[in-house]
Amino acid sequence: MPPSLTVMIGAPGAGKTTLARSFDGAVFSLDASRARLGLHPGDQAATPAAVADVVSRADYTLSRRIPTVIDATGATTRDRSTWLALARRHNTTPVALRVITPLFVCLDRNSDRLDATHVPADVLIGMWQGIDTTSDHALYQEGFEVVEHVRGH
Repeated sequence: MPPSLTVMIGAPGAGKTTLARSFDGAVFSLDASRARLGLHPGDQAATPAAVADVVSRADYTLSRRIPTVIDATGATTRDRSTWLALARRHNTTPVALRVITPLFVCLDRNSDRLDATHVPADVLIGMWQGIDTTSDHALYQEGFEVVEHVRGH
């Protein structure tokens, strides 16, 4: 059976990174790659390089048949298309893992962030709304073979 590529989908502060720590296999964080390649985890200018880095590293683990998790917001169809293309390239099962967390919890957690991972509230709200209104059906239409839900930590 081919390994899965699990794409986390959740707003900032939803608990994706905390949840990702519980997975076996390879876990790649877009924030961690931005921190390594840019100025800090929230350095949006480093996002293209960070995505390329995560794709390269996930390419390697998937080629070795290691289950792989992408820890990123996955907020838009465009964001998710990168990971779906990677899954297709490796003939692996793409799994959408929706991290469902109430908006007020995400905002509260975000307000506690004093570092570069703090997201402006209006941006977070927009991301949360976009994710919240994306249906499971739409995710299947995009190409995910499995859609799972978990409550944010």
